[in-house]
Amino acid sequence: SLGRELERVAGTRPDWGFELCVWLLHPGVVLDDLVKKVRCVVLASGTLAPLEQTERELGVEFSRRMATKALQARHVVCTKRQVLVRAVGAAACVGRPPLSLEAKSANLKKDDFKFALGEAVVRLAGSAPGGVLVFLPSYNALHQLARAWRDARLNQRYGGGQTQGTVWDRLVKAKGAVIVEPRGDGGATTHDEAIASYKRAIATKGGALLLCVYRGKCSEGISYNDDACRLVVCVGIPYSPAFDHLVARKKAYNDAKIRGGAALGCGRGGQAPADTKVMTGQTWYTMQAFRALNQALGRCVRHLNDYGALVLLDARFVDEPAHRRHVAAWIRDAIESASLGECARELRAHFGPSGAPAFVRRDYRERMGLKPLPLSQKDVKPNVDAKPDVKPDVKPDVKPDVKPDVKPDVK
Repeated sequence: SLGRELERVAGTRPDWGFELCVWLLHPGVVLDDLVKKVRCVVLASGTLAPLEQTERELGVEFSRRMATKALQARHVVCTKRQVLVRAVGAAACVGRPPLSLEAKSANLKKDDFKFALGEAVVRLAGSAPGGVLVFLPSYNALHQLARAWRDARLNQRYGGGQTQGTVWDRLVKAKGAVIVEPRGDGGATTHDEAIASYKRAIATKGGALLLCVYRGKCSEGISYNDDACRLVVCVGIPYSPAFDHLVARKKAYNDAKIRGGAALGCGRGGQAPADTKVMTGQTWYTMQAFRALNQALGRCVRHLNDYGALVLLDARFVDEPAHRRHVAAWIRDAIESASLGECARELRAHFGPSGAPAFVRRDYRERMGLKPLPLSQKDVKPNVDAKPDVKPDVKPDVKPDVKPDVKPDVK
């Protein structure tokens, strides 16, 4: 930035500075040129829905080259027995009435909401073995909750006078260790160190809880296999701040593309053609939130024989089922509403000896309701008398040494 350059030249820190930022509002700028130069492009991801609008978002040329409709494959796990999916919309501390858990920004700042949410996390985490991931909408919400749950005075006032200690103490007692994802701003702990501490606690203590944020380093690109993640608790829907300048610009850009005309300042004669297939600014805004949610939900159940549970901790998934249509297709139909007490009991049964652990020990085709394969080669007894196949010692074809026909020299 100019500020840092002035500091380098003058040797002093200036009172002000500015940065020049270039924001890519349309990925087609990059992809359209690439698609024209290559024979085939394969784009694979678990968070591309809605597919038609995503195709258009990636550029007109990319959309035109789509030979067939995009493939949406089913998951390899059984969503009835291998993964438990529940939506919980209310919780209450001891001696207090139930509170609707609509985890919006304003509610997350209220102390009574923080402790109702803490009670829900304690009961859910205590009902699952191994590692538990709890995703929150922002770093501010994460650190405010952590401070409140540690505060003995606030716990006494809003936590129903729990004799077991603070919410934080109860989480540590239930899981052995509680790790908080760092902001990544050069603090005392890095992301890698936090994740390493979390996994080390699971290996040594048999469990741990990681408080993290959507779109953070702990939510994308890391595979929490087996005991590293048996339960994912997703708090709220991670909408980006609507007042953020970049978010507002992107929404306005998409709306302008649909209208066409001079608003974009490009195209023939400064009049950009209308593209009605592009998703609206509001649709894009909603899809970004649910892509982050689906990324978090995907941290659990990482392979064919893995198992776990997913809990959507927000009243909107209970009271407004329309929100479920944006959840990943592989778990959408498996979502069931439950009270906090019912969900805790179902979790204990799901992870019990006759639940998911026993289910994954069965043959894959049997548990997926498929026909068994024919007797495999490993089950066939070998014929010990049979001689091994040996290639005959055959020389390669060689043309015979035949002399060419020569006519006699007749005089």
